[in-house]
Amino acid sequence: MARVLAGFEAPCQLGSCLQGLYPETSCSGALPKVIVIHFQLPFQPGPIYGSHPEDSGCSVLILFQLKEPVVESPAVLLLQRFVADAHPKREGFGVSGALKVVGLLENLDDLNIPSAVRPVVRRFNGKPVLIEKESRHYRYGDALEITVDVRGFNPVARQLLYQLRGQLPKSIMQLGILVQGVEEFELPEGFLGLARLDGLDLVAGRAVSASSPGLSGPPHAFGPPHAVGPLRRVCGCCRRKKALL
Repeated sequence: MARVLAGFEAPCQLGSCLQGLYPETSCSGALPKVIVIHFQLPFQPGPIYGSHPEDSGCSVLILFQLKEPVVESPAVLLLQRFVADAHPKREGFGVSGALKVVGLLENLDDLNIPSAVRPVVRRFNGKPVLIEKESRHYRYGDALEITVDVRGFNPVARQLLYQLRGQLPKSIMQLGILVQGVEEFELPEGFLGLARLDGLDLVAGRAVSASSPGLSGPPHAFGPPHAVGPLRRVCGCCRRKKALL
């Protein structure tokens, strides 16, 4: 089951959004009941070389709840090793346990995308992309938060996402999060979760006060969750892979 919990904007970049809500625990091989994928999105693309400028950006949180009962499979065993391992690990398509994302724009042809970048978008639409080196893990009992800082993406990808930001409210996008399997006993891979985002608006997030890392203030200080777009669970981008969550 998947749900967009909230879109947040704060005066500084948010770290772990679950910090202060739950006590942090050490990583173990026990499967979490909930996995929070926390995308940290800058508002500016940043330079080709050098560090990213001061840019608080916004955060988009997607929650995945583990199905019960868990049926043992290569993908489940890979997930158990993934939550127990130290991250980020060395990134590469030959590295087991690296985090990947698959994004699919369903209505690509309906969006006003510049002709110069349209072939690039079409080329990577529905293709897996490694996001391991941009990820950080925070374990809170039965909850696992994985932050993905888009500031660490390569300059071409950041510039492309920046140009597409204005089209997101008109877009219908599928996102699949999965752990990379390489060895035969690790296959087939399984999605951690699948989500469908319809009308994602990055500038309409709830403004919060924050300290770095994490949100400041008690949990009730942020009000009710603010959905940035309706979201439904789908398997369309990679039907050959089985969703675990």
